[in-house]
Amino acid sequence: MTQQEREKEFLTIALHMLKNEKQPHNFCLDTPQENEKDKQNANALINNITDIPHAFVLGCVMDAMIKAEYAWMAPYKIFNALLAEKIIKNCSINELEKVPLSKYVSLFEDKSLKLRIRYIKKAAQRFYDAVQLIKCKYHFDASKIWSDKPSSCDVVERFREFNGIGQKISTMAVNILVRSFKVKLADKEAIDISVDRHVMRVMKRLGFVKCNSNEGILKKDIIGKARQMYSQYPGIFDRPCFDTGRCYCSDKTPRCKNCSLNKICKKVGV
Repeated sequence: MTQQEREKEFLTIALHMLKNEKQPHNFCLDTPQENEKDKQNANALINNITDIPHAFVLGCVMDAMIKAEYAWMAPYKIFNALLAEKIIKNCSINELEKVPLSKYVSLFEDKSLKLRIRYIKKAAQRFYDAVQLIKCKYHFDASKIWSDKPSSCDVVERFREFNGIGQKISTMAVNILVRSFKVKLADKEAIDISVDRHVMRVMKRLGFVKCNSNEGILKKDIIGKARQMYSQYPGIFDRPCFDTGRCYCSDKTPRCKNCSLNKICKKVGV
């Protein structure tokens, strides 16, 4: 199979996955340490971008140097703690913006909540800053980040305005909005692949990028390759790479025979 044929088949697989994307999205269910009811409730909260769109945004803000599922659990746990102490009457931004930073810090430090978040004070600051930005710039409604059918570039840049969100999370957020929530944007050209360790490992083993010890250069190469393979929506390759890396293409013991990408993979370094 030639390089061009492998790239064409990879796009076919990615398009098939996009077509069969399930709703609601499974954000929190792969967290064995969490209570089953809490996982289901947290998942429902993040999926409810119609009534509580800021829960999704706050989950994105929390996704830093921790397992993603725990980041998605954080808004649910913080909301519940504030409600239990009767500090807020409901989970709206109108209520959340009244909570002082010091209270958010104390909640993030509360070990009983089991947030599993690193750099607690910085995380609390990011959460507080996000609430304030939604209040001030989006007039208490986080859905205004994406509801006016803007360009994908505009939405990516809007997410990057939040404290702690960079290239990876901003493109991941917009990709989820498009794939899972079927949000309509003017285009998808600025939705790049969100490069993490799984994506890097899979793209290298597929032979679509050269191995490079410089992680910064490797990330740029992967983003550039995804754009070259499908410029109208480069982020379409994110899901097949991430799922493959997490479920089959492990660092030490890849399960190649069970992998959907097996027939197009060069198995570089395996």
